Amino acid sequence: MADVVASSFGIITFGLQVGKRISELKDTWASIKSAPADIAFLLNECNRVHGILLAGIVQADLISHLLPPDHRLSECHVQCEVALVKLNDAATHLEQKIAQNALRGAYRVHRQRDTISKFKDQLETAKLDLVLAQQSLH
Repeated sequence: MADVVASSFGIITFGLQVGKRISELKDTWASIKSAPADIAFLLNECNRVHGILLAGIVQADLISHLLPPDHRLSECHVQCEVALVKLNDAATHLEQKIAQNALRGAYRVHRQRDTISKFKDQLETAKLDLVLAQQSLH
């Protein structure tokens, strides 16, 4: 009787592991399928942020005639630009890989999602710092 119970638990455990693996494969496939659109969105976001940063630089130049320059604002602009360049370079590289071979490139995007996420987090932090620096001027 104990052998039957042990065998049943073994079969149940195996079934759960197979189910978990199938779920992981489905998630991976969904990530691979959405990779080209995700990279296109990311590059569009990078372009939008770059335009906003350029407008901020122009605005800072105009304000500098009225107020003394604030080094914190300049540092935040530089920090934002550096984070933006990292993210944009990574996304551009992955876009090129997708253009070379769609499936392999999309798989590479899936495998580098942690790196992309790290760069996105760095950019978000830099943008928040920039907003705080701009608000401190007013």
